[in-house]
Amino acid sequence: MKYLKTFCKYSINLAKVGLSVGIFVGAAVSPAFADPEVPQPPEKPPLPTVFCFRFTDIKQSTGDPQNNRFEFEFESLNWSNQPASGIDLSFNKGTGFGEVIKKQTPSLVDASVDKNGRAIGEDYTPPLGNQVKTNDWSVATRNSNPNKPSQKTGVLWSGGTPISKIDLLAIQMTVPFVSQGGTTQHIINQVNALYPSFNPDFNPVADPETIDNGPNVLDGFVFTLDNFDVGKVVSFNWLLLKEDKTPIGSPGSGNPFGFGTINLTRINPGDPLPGPVLGGNTGFSQSSTLFYNDIFKIKDEHGNVVAEFAGEFGVSQIAPFKFVNDNRFQLKPDTYIMPEPLTILGASTALGFGTFFKRKLSNKGNNNR
Repeated sequence: MKYLKTFCKYSINLAKVGLSVGIFVGAAVSPAFADPEVPQPPEKPPLPTVFCFRFTDIKQSTGDPQNNRFEFEFESLNWSNQPASGIDLSFNKGTGFGEVIKKQTPSLVDASVDKNGRAIGEDYTPPLGNQVKTNDWSVATRNSNPNKPSQKTGVLWSGGTPISKIDLLAIQMTVPFVSQGGTTQHIINQVNALYPSFNPDFNPVADPETIDNGPNVLDGFVFTLDNFDVGKVVSFNWLLLKEDKTPIGSPGSGNPFGFGTINLTRINPGDPLPGPVLGGNTGFSQSSTLFYNDIFKIKDEHGNVVAEFAGEFGVSQIAPFKFVNDNRFQLKPDTYIMPEPLTILGASTALGFGTFFKRKLSNKGNNNR
């Protein structure tokens, strides 16, 4: 577990995987009475870098006068220890990160299934090397905000052919220890031996595009966000579900590849990418392992970029839910929202208030003379 290094790796740390850290409490203790040193278990080789979710298409919705409504299509990869029969997506409190006026937070307005996968709609142009699969799942949105009965707060996709598993942790346990010469390449070789349908072979070191070429992938999950203006952030908790609609993994139990977070932000083209929203993450990215090709750039019919996005994914972490009723499985969050930066608008507002109060105090002093 210590060596679980994936593109969804950001939240898997020593505390989460149950490793303990010894504390030196007394230099004056005689060695004769010191506790015997506990031998460390042999090290397993690091897992290959993989990803759990990737956006395969983004489309600006037509007929939106504000031009800030977008459809996002993603594929799900199942590296857990059992087939996935559902995907649950819920807002967490990272949504609205950095905003001064929270009422302007993007809203979830729709979700759907694109049966043939990328691209959104009737066109079929799958990511290079992906296996041809039909997404036969169903979708249902839910509202867990009693103050806004028309607002959607989460999505459940389920009811179709389960997403097959490739249990990376189990495969890791079958290869030699590092002290015996075991390497990441041994794990890669074992994946190809067990799952020969990869075409070309699973080889994330030399060709990351092969990561989603296996049988454990399903594309065609779509959600639509409105009021997604530049500088806005949305953050979701995601769960892979068993056939009985319970989580494959959750903080402290189950498989660590069965849950995590997805963050999205809209930026001005050419702007630097923002830092992390959640503790344990490393910041936003536009990597090809987060977005297929350059779909994070939305272009008009003339090829001009009209919108641009960046993403931040994490595995084995759950942030505090934005709406408590969306926490249907009573999960205990194991990450936190980072301290919010003081935005330009926030800074100017603070300076304005400071000037206002300074003027009031000055007037009060003059009146007391």
